[in-house]
Amino acid sequence: MLFNEAACFSKRVPKETIQTWLAHGGRIYPGGTSAVASYFFAVSREDEWTSILCRKSVVVMHAGWILHCVAHSFRVPVVGYILDGTIKSHAASLSVKHSTYHGTLPMSLPI
Repeated sequence: MLFNEAACFSKRVPKETIQTWLAHGGRIYPGGTSAVASYFFAVSREDEWTSILCRKSVVVMHAGWILHCVAHSFRVPVVGYILDGTIKSHAASLSVKHSTYHGTLPMSLPI
């Protein structure tokens, strides 16, 4: 298993990327439980969800990190995949397509 934590996904993360996360042991954060989301994924800094979470000091990563980890069969360093607006990210150059909402956001985050 490459991933074994729960994650939240922006609605813009492609369904295929989420399926890859799940296929390699990851889980989708169910919300409203005592469980904790270890990762928050989005596809760009411009995503409103990214802005809201970053203002709350939540680290949001580009969903391309999942695909690169799978391609290399290990967890690649997260440097360059953080979507905080202060680092010029490698992930910013990745192209993604729109999708529908996936997963449940933690109840304490006003989205």
